[in-house]
Amino acid sequence: MVLTPEEQENIRKTIVEKVPEEFGITGRLWTLGRTREYIQKEFHKTINERTLSDYMKRWGMSCQRPVKRARRQNPRETVRRAPKRQNAPNRLTGLLYCADCGSKLTHRYTLVQGKWVEDAFICSGYRHLIHDCTMHHIPTAKIEAAILAVIQRVSWYVRHNEKEFTERVREASDQNQEKTVKECKQKISKAQKRHKELDGLVKKLYEGNATGKIPDKHFTRIHDRTTRYGSMTQKS
Repeated sequence: MVLTPEEQENIRKTIVEKVPEEFGITGRLWTLGRTREYIQKEFHKTINERTLSDYMKRWGMSCQRPVKRARRQNPRETVRRAPKRQNAPNRLTGLLYCADCGSKLTHRYTLVQGKWVEDAFICSGYRHLIHDCTMHHIPTAKIEAAILAVIQRVSWYVRHNEKEFTERVREASDQNQEKTVKECKQKISKAQKRHKELDGLVKKLYEGNATGKIPDKHFTRIHDRTTRYGSMTQKS
């Protein structure tokens, strides 16, 4: 059901200036459900949540959760607690994955009197509810030693086989470039196809509006959405 401009202005002012409790509606914050209840009480009109949400966006409003605070909290006297983790995360955090299950390896450490008692990576899938994996307790020192050994081998290979290494890097770069170009062409083709579909849809909208099958109000709303989507497609 459609709201008149006067009813829309009345509802918008009510949401801004008053609370639901003043109209016998439970709660102090306006939600879609409480707004629908208010409209039904005051204007005897039933509106679904999707249509009401469109009205709210048109009025520049959105449903947001209130900030949770203690009732007797004084913001000026509140002191923030220091984070539990005082040290920076390990430089390998987020870069290591389990070879068995594919989950990330989590860095576990314990600092006691300035000394690392435990400094290792374990599988984040260990004792997981969905897929259980072994702990894979791998000391950080061993991981760094293995990485260093790989870097040393690659450096030795580059020094002694410079031409071959350059050629392999060039081939890999060409393959990646071809793959990127192919993906870009596919995206462009898909966007052009979608743009043609939107053009056909707009033409049908104009024909429907011209013949009176689609009211002006619905035509304007659908046309605006289609135009915005078309402009987004062109930019992408």
